[in-house]
Amino acid sequence: MSERTVTIEGVMSPDDIRKELSRRCEKRGAKSELARKAGISPSAISDVLSRRREVNEQIANAIGYMAPRFFMPVRGKV
Repeated sequence: MSERTVTIEGVMSPDDIRKELSRRCEKRGAKSELARKAGISPSAISDVLSRRREVNEQIANAIGYMAPRFFMPVRGKV
């Protein structure tokens, strides 16, 4: 089996999501407005921004991203 590298344009790391989340909160002037529109609590946004909570699907969706699930081959496994 040959190795393949898959590049998907627009893929963001959890740190990238945090930066974008922070930018959008600043743009809106408060976490509460973004939280209200996304149906999540402002404290959930604060927790993600301060790294007390991992970026999850709900947070990603709040800023227009999805959290897909990928399965990657593991080298040397049968």
